[in-house]
Amino acid sequence: MGVPVPWRSRLSIPGHSELTINEAGLIASHVDYWERSRLDVLKQVFSR
Repeated sequence: MGVPVPWRSRLSIPGHSELTINEAGLIASHVDYWERSRLDVLKQVFSR
């Protein structure tokens, strides 16, 4: 499922994000896990 935005993204990178929340309720860390290689993502950038 994608993020609901009023435009169409130029890239498609399936995966998930892992957020860690600190004691103040703020995001302490954000790590993305991609289900595509970096090369596949670069190919999308230069093929459009």
